[in-house]
Amino acid sequence: MASFHSLPNEILRLIFWQCDSFSQLVSLARSCKRLYELYMNDMHSIMYPFAQRHILNFDDAWVTVRATRKVVKCYASGRLPQNPLKLRTLRPPGERITLDDMKDISEWDHLLDCIENTLLTDASVDVTGLEVMRHRANWTALRRNLRRSIYRLFLIGAVLCPTYQEPFQTTGRNVPAGFLEDCAYRLVKDGVRVLVEDEIQHLLTYPVLNRTVHYNAYGPDFDVLVDYLVAQARSRAQRETPTSPMYPPEAVLNGVDSNTGSILYAETVQCILAYYLVVCNRTLFTRQMNDLLPTRKVTAVFMDSFLPEEIFMPDSSRTRDLLRYRELPAGATGGWGTPSRFLNDLLRYLFVSLVRRGLGSNPPLQIFQVLRDRFFGLRFSAEIVHGFLLMSQGNRESIAQIYADEWSDGVEDYWRR
Repeated sequence: MASFHSLPNEILRLIFWQCDSFSQLVSLARSCKRLYELYMNDMHSIMYPFAQRHILNFDDAWVTVRATRKVVKCYASGRLPQNPLKLRTLRPPGERITLDDMKDISEWDHLLDCIENTLLTDASVDVTGLEVMRHRANWTALRRNLRRSIYRLFLIGAVLCPTYQEPFQTTGRNVPAGFLEDCAYRLVKDGVRVLVEDEIQHLLTYPVLNRTVHYNAYGPDFDVLVDYLVAQARSRAQRETPTSPMYPPEAVLNGVDSNTGSILYAETVQCILAYYLVVCNRTLFTRQMNDLLPTRKVTAVFMDSFLPEEIFMPDSSRTRDLLRYRELPAGATGGWGTPSRFLNDLLRYLFVSLVRRGLGSNPPLQIFQVLRDRFFGLRFSAEIVHGFLLMSQGNRESIAQIYADEWSDGVEDYWRR
């Protein structure tokens, strides 16, 4: 039997690609000098094909990891990321995967395993639908679509982080005196207004928080992300052809063909539903910390707090346990100030105030509102949001159909509004 020393590099790469896990691949690389040298000198050509084969939605994970890393770096230095965060700089043409990328992506893949397993075994809801889906031919498609949606939520959180954080910064031009200086106290004190009038008026000067007045003024903050999502849909449309249009018959396509429109609309619906299944799901996440935290963790930017947070995971994805998360420690000089730590609560109170003024536009979901408006000519109403909330708490078979790209009449009741 030939030793590793006598085999050509092409054969050794094939051996690497047969590994079942990233840890196994690394162990193999460390088993002898010949393999280690090849691994270190040709890491990208070894790891990229391996990752594409073994990690579902690897490319979605990669861009999410890169975007999150930029946010974390800025957070540690006490400054907001560039607004808008340029997605093309995350994976420029010819970019090669690094060992740090692969380590982070492996942890994210484990996080998605944990989330997927919990959603499949949630005892508080009807689970039979998704369990049945395990045995269907399109089970892999369902998992791929679900994971794409979850990665997109965290990507959106990272990319739009500066967009939503900027209005709540306590320094800068035209900031009212005492702006949000005691917001932490207001949030816990009964009978105290969380946002006073001059603070609301200041916040409404930002287009992202005042959709009615600044209807077409989202500008580059959202354009970068919109362009990326549309480009991803066009790329899928070149490989996949939906059997029938997935967008409602009353939609008026603008700037996209039927195939791209079907995929873009399906991905938008899947992302909105994932927002309620994952981000808003308190059967998944808790802020309660144990004395002994798990060693596995990722840093993510949730699409409601727009703040870097650590998520701690059990070693086994099949251990049905709550995923614990907390604000990322910023160090002595890092962080973005007190209001940034409570952005989720402040946005919620602002939304209530906007609804009372007839200016309601749910901040975390605005990117999907832009997509519906711009490419399908469809409104984004409170009834739609409520419909998705109900669906996330309901029958898993209907949810499975959405992620398997099977639009039935029962499912359409929720999204054709």
